Amino acid sequence: MNAPLRLRLYPLRPRRAVRRTLWVVVAVTALTGCPTMTEKPAREVAAKDRAELLLSPDWNWDATMDAADYLSLHRTTDPREIAALIKALGITGRGTFILRERAARALGLTGDLSTVPALVTRLEEDPDEDVRRAAAHALGALQAKAAVPVLLAHALNRQEANLVAAEALEALGDIGDSSVIGALEVFRQEQVDSLSETAALDVALAKLRKRREAGPGSTP
Repeated sequence: MNAPLRLRLYPLRPRRAVRRTLWVVVAVTALTGCPTMTEKPAREVAAKDRAELLLSPDWNWDATMDAADYLSLHRTTDPREIAALIKALGITGRGTFILRERAARALGLTGDLSTVPALVTRLEEDPDEDVRRAAAHALGALQAKAAVPVLLAHALNRQEANLVAAEALEALGDIGDSSVIGALEVFRQEQVDSLSETAALDVALAKLRKRREAGPGSTP
């Protein structure tokens, strides 16, 4: 006769019990899609006070980038946020180019012409191509007529990166200052370095000629 099967239950050790409980929580979270405590979205913190995140000297990089990302997609008119974005344009150091690029794009959405000098400085001085390109785009979005000479110089500069030159050309078309048509037509007759520049130049000239035909007071 077979002996009855006996089950021996061993008590869990405290550490092991806690560990298993945590695994169960993580597994349930993964299945239900609920955020865990450690996954508290940085965007919530960023939305709470984006200006502080951009200005703080001991800022958390992820939260600061969330703030910059948000503002590069959502127009702000908050003076504190605009001031913080201008300051962010000047932050240098390893890996900070992406913050400057987001800040430039965000400033282009503000409609605030007081940001033009800071954007012109980035276009003229920033070592990163993406930042210069974002600054040119922002100046076009702001329709900053004061930036036309600088944009034209970058558009015609053969030492400038092709995509930056193309962005400067697009900005000139968006601003709509027809006084640059002559210089662009001469440039068009020369050998243009890239397809992106050629396309941007043709679009800019078409916009500017249309604006000239429409006469003073028309919008780009």
